Amino acid sequence: MCLIALDYQPGSHHDSRPILLLVANRDEFYRRTSQKASFWKPGNHASSTYGRDDDSDPLENEDLTGIDMIYGGKDLLQGGTWLACSSNGRFGIITNFHCDQDRGKQYPRSRGEIVSTFTSVSSWTAREFALSFLQDKLEEYAGFSVLLFDGKTLICCTNRGNTGDDGSDPASSWFRELQPGLYGLSNHFLDSCWPRTVQAKKVLALATKSLARPYDGKLEESVVNDLLEGFADTRILEDNSPNAPILEGDVVTLQRAVCVRLNGYGTRTTTIICYDDRTGFEFIEKNFETPYEKESYSREVIALQSHFGRNQNTHSQCNPL
Repeated sequence: MCLIALDYQPGSHHDSRPILLLVANRDEFYRRTSQKASFWKPGNHASSTYGRDDDSDPLENEDLTGIDMIYGGKDLLQGGTWLACSSNGRFGIITNFHCDQDRGKQYPRSRGEIVSTFTSVSSWTAREFALSFLQDKLEEYAGFSVLLFDGKTLICCTNRGNTGDDGSDPASSWFRELQPGLYGLSNHFLDSCWPRTVQAKKVLALATKSLARPYDGKLEESVVNDLLEGFADTRILEDNSPNAPILEGDVVTLQRAVCVRLNGYGTRTTTIICYDDRTGFEFIEKNFETPYEKESYSREVIALQSHFGRNQNTHSQCNPL
């Protein structure tokens, strides 16, 4: 289970705002091995050790001119990724879709390949990728929702939605092209009224009011700290919606806490991504293996292909919030 809040403002140069600002928590079993955010080449899935504990970089001596580099974390079990961006201005993030039909069922494809493939292939727009790659394979994956951004268009796809041909609610459609606005996504449809999703949007909305203008490619420390603190909230939130479900056990935490801390399972990573088509991506990540250990913190700029370079790369330790 994961949690995302996203502020999407295309065409925002008139007020000097970033085009995209996202903050996300990745929730996963602690025993599932993964790699911290790192650079890799398209097709070089999960082979790099850069960004792990030793901070070594196997790409350091390579000529990367003209290469569309990918930056993101890696799932070392299946080799895919839950979140990544690229130097050609592409970005993807995926969440599991919680539904009973997936219980105990095995699927032939790993959901993590969706983001890895999208960020590696620059010839398709987000819409073309969804209609040409995803649409025919929807039933081959366990439930998911995915956000895909190609530098110009942001879409949301889910394989637990409807085709829209029957006049059903567009909010549950399998494919949506998103308009400017504030969005939240957890393990259901986009903007479902789960308490954790509603709270995540509130945290991001409050932080965006503090953004400095003009945006110069680097978020202020105060905004970063507010977002990290807001997404470290372990409170079990109340659900005051008219049709609030009756939940029991761990499901209460999974739907009502922004930051999940359960026995053997919890929030493993908090990521902040900011994008502007003049400066590229700023990628901020906080990792922790258990809720009780010190977190590792990294901050990276992924410049666009025309001027690709590692402008900033810092790895440091910080105390838990």
